[in-house]
Amino acid sequence: MHPDDWLKHKINRKMDAADLLDQYTDAIYAATYTADEVAALKARKKLNETVMLCRTILRDESWEHDATVNELDVYLTYASALESLTRRYEAIDVLVRGLDVMDDHPMLQLALARLQFKAGLYNDALETCLLVMQAYPHDTRCSADSAADAYHLAGTAPSSTIYSSPCPFSLGVGWVKIHGDDHTNAYALWSRGALAIPSSSVLARQHRKRQCWDNDAPDDFLLPHGLVGQGTSGLPAEGFAVPASTRAVALFDPTTQANRLVFRSSSPLLTKGECDAVIDIVDAFHRDVRHGQWGTVRHSSVNTTDVAVEDIPLLRPWLRKLLNSRVYPFLHECFPRLADHTSMRDDTTGATRCRVHDAFIVRYDELDQSLSLPEHNDTSVVSVVVSLNDRFVGGGTWFHALQQVVDAPVGHAVAFAGPLRHGGHAITSGCRLILVLFLYVDGFAYGDYLNAVYDDVASPQDTDKGFVVYNQTVELVATLNQAPTSMAVSPLDVAQDDESCKQPKHETG
Repeated sequence: MHPDDWLKHKINRKMDAADLLDQYTDAIYAATYTADEVAALKARKKLNETVMLCRTILRDESWEHDATVNELDVYLTYASALESLTRRYEAIDVLVRGLDVMDDHPMLQLALARLQFKAGLYNDALETCLLVMQAYPHDTRCSADSAADAYHLAGTAPSSTIYSSPCPFSLGVGWVKIHGDDHTNAYALWSRGALAIPSSSVLARQHRKRQCWDNDAPDDFLLPHGLVGQGTSGLPAEGFAVPASTRAVALFDPTTQANRLVFRSSSPLLTKGECDAVIDIVDAFHRDVRHGQWGTVRHSSVNTTDVAVEDIPLLRPWLRKLLNSRVYPFLHECFPRLADHTSMRDDTTGATRCRVHDAFIVRYDELDQSLSLPEHNDTSVVSVVVSLNDRFVGGGTWFHALQQVVDAPVGHAVAFAGPLRHGGHAITSGCRLILVLFLYVDGFAYGDYLNAVYDDVASPQDTDKGFVVYNQTVELVATLNQAPTSMAVSPLDVAQDDESCKQPKHETG
């Protein structure tokens, strides 16, 4: 039916004027656009209506004569609508204006920090997060959840800024978007946040890592008899040199590293008995605690199954022993000098500066089709893969810069620079189990070294080979995209019904 004929038909039925206009518009759209395009056009129209409505309310200062209008909600809704319209810098300006008139409201500060982070204004985002953190708990307008989000976001904001103010939260913190820069200060901030806001599970988990891995723990006496075998140092290691243009080369002193960024042990770090004992403990944990179900700490375009070592109590003392007796000495020899001309050992005490960022057992299994892992970069200075079994065909680690798979027998380790692009090469049958370690070096902020180098080894088509995203990145995205809790309605709802903008819930206290 022609739109004009449709209109005459509906007029004869005496429809409501607003419904009539909407349906007439739908009929015109349907003749030109797909259903998805129509939905996008409608959404954009509602967002623009929201912007106009909020602008009018702010101009008239409606909250002065209408108690149902919440000034904070209007600013947050206005900025959210602009952000949805990809007008980010206008949204930032709106929030800055709101802060000027609303006495630096923490909810506006947190919303501003999120947009600053998305815009790549990382130092600005960090400074704004620090203001939110300072507000809690003294400013009753700042909730524990808001403060926790500020701690989380600040710990993921890349920054080399060193703050000189007396504020106890003034730390130069961050790592490159949560994928590696200054782990030391990021964890310091997260731990501080966990102590300040015990209710935050995200901050608590990061704080527990430092408690679990950095020092000897009371549960070390729980180390099962026979679990720690008589493994060797793995030295001398076989080194694999990458092209000089590879970005990850920038992390190390070129005079000592000679572009060798991948190493394979010449002898096993773990005995066969030790590997079998670890597998038995992992199997028992999943049988008795996880009801036979494996989970994952990663989001990938393919099936992945793994478990954090810190979640398995019996393996914590074992890994601490393994790290200090075999893994760290192995790495000290493979990577003797860093880009800042320091080493992985403390020059004064000789103690290792290596720290665990993540440690997990990974399973590749033909039964659940978790066969491989796409190419990716790790959140680490150095990563280590230790083979725990040999009941599979295929496997190994593929390195893009080498254009080859590097594998190792049971108990042997493959260590490599974390930013080096790599992937889990597919198994064709069986079940492959490995220990994976993401390690950073205390006090070594490597992001600036990476950012100063262009990697001409990576190819554009790499992005079509799948993806790997770790849970921490997903948590960061959730923090960035989370709507402020004081917003009772979405911008679309506001535009759809003018009254809804004037009657938001008051949840700012």
